[in-house]
Amino acid sequence: MFDIVDAQDNAASASEAARGLVGSTWEPPRTYQFPPVLEASTMMRQSVASSRSSHVPGQPPNATAMARLLEKKKEHEAVSAFERASGMFLKRIEGLADDCDIMADAGMVHGQVLAQWPQMFRILNTYLASRAQSAEDNLEEPSPLAAGERLVRVPIEELQPTGHAQSES
Repeated sequence: MFDIVDAQDNAASASEAARGLVGSTWEPPRTYQFPPVLEASTMMRQSVASSRSSHVPGQPPNATAMARLLEKKKEHEAVSAFERASGMFLKRIEGLADDCDIMADAGMVHGQVLAQWPQMFRILNTYLASRAQSAEDNLEEPSPLAAGERLVRVPIEELQPTGHAQSES
């Protein structure tokens, strides 16, 4: 009996690896043994599973198959590590995108505030002009007290000692 590796399975595995479809369910290539030649009178088909070398207990594993299996396990570990690193990188990029959205919103607010400054200066200039106009109007109009009326403060303390001295005598 001869062991033959299924060439179609190897080609499919190679094309999946090239396309990046290598997943966590990797299986080694299937090997088949040709059943013994049966006579025409006994055309009953023998079970393929019982004749596979991978299902025969007690047979030592092939060194090249074990090396290939170990290599595929390492490759799977590397792909898994790459997927984890890619996931963490994606989370960091999404965080940066959120921060950029916040900064964009802040930029819009700053733009709105800066757009209002010319109107604020126009309002301030209008206020200052009306204030200067009212100051000029006050200087031109005579005040009602300026016609001879004046408020005078009289110190009461000076008058009290005189009144206080009279009450003692």
